[in-house]
Amino acid sequence: MPRLLEHGGEARASLIIGIVWALWHLPIMAMFADWRDGIPFRAYLPLYIAGVIGLSFVMSRVWLIGGGSLIPCIWLHGLVNAVGGIAFNHSVWTSRWSAEAGTGHFAIATALTAAFLLWIAHRERQS
Repeated sequence: MPRLLEHGGEARASLIIGIVWALWHLPIMAMFADWRDGIPFRAYLPLYIAGVIGLSFVMSRVWLIGGGSLIPCIWLHGLVNAVGGIAFNHSVWTSRWSAEAGTGHFAIATALTAAFLLWIAHRERQS
């Protein structure tokens, strides 16, 4: 992360890490339909990649706020793993959402959170 920040800034570093992170999880996602809530691979792939990249932006900001400590990032990753599957799972809530819609909502939520955090960081740099 420090080298990526030196050579391209927070947004570029977050994007690169998000792509690597998505590729890192690709084998398990491809092999186990249960892991992706039964969603067909071709429908899950773009939603998952978008969600992971958005989450990477959030994790980068958390890492920076934490002064380069991995502890807050590890905690956030565990929280996302524990709560994320419940918060966006279509079978938990009584609704007409499909599993794809829940995954899409996660991708949108992480993208909006990332955009908000980048906007705050930009405002702080301007002050």
